[in-house]
Amino acid sequence: MKNEFTDIVNKTMIKLIPNLPNEIIKRQLESTFLGLVTNWGTLLIKDKIYSRWMQLRRSGCQSSITSVDDQNIFIPIRTFQIDLVIDSVLFWESRQVWITFSEFEFFLIEHASGKTTMEEIIQMAGNVYFSPGTDLSVIRNKILNYYNELAGEFLLLYKRFC
Repeated sequence: MKNEFTDIVNKTMIKLIPNLPNEIIKRQLESTFLGLVTNWGTLLIKDKIYSRWMQLRRSGCQSSITSVDDQNIFIPIRTFQIDLVIDSVLFWESRQVWITFSEFEFFLIEHASGKTTMEEIIQMAGNVYFSPGTDLSVIRNKILNYYNELAGEFLLLYKRFC
């Protein structure tokens, strides 16, 4: 009887995940990160993307960078495997959402592998996707804004460059 009740509650919670505000999800994951056990936290970390987000947070990764100066000391790292992106589309099952990446966005997520610095990504993107002579600050801001947008959705974190 208890297991049946728990199963029903968990199934209901799973159906609610796509509608949960990101701030609530973040609080639950952060609580789990701090060692507090909650039903939501336990359920959320079963998802591969949330689980990877938690692993990276435990290893010291940050969820955003605000200063353009920080881009020299942080490396973007996506929280999902690139092979989950099929024809520029990522299906995130627990959120029940299809995320479509433009060619430029795919380039950015492909290079957010945890190996390439922001400066290197900015240089490569500038050479491929922007006209010669484009101000690097424009490219930096565009990339930083996009990466921070992904970070706000748990799809990217930043690790310190060593």
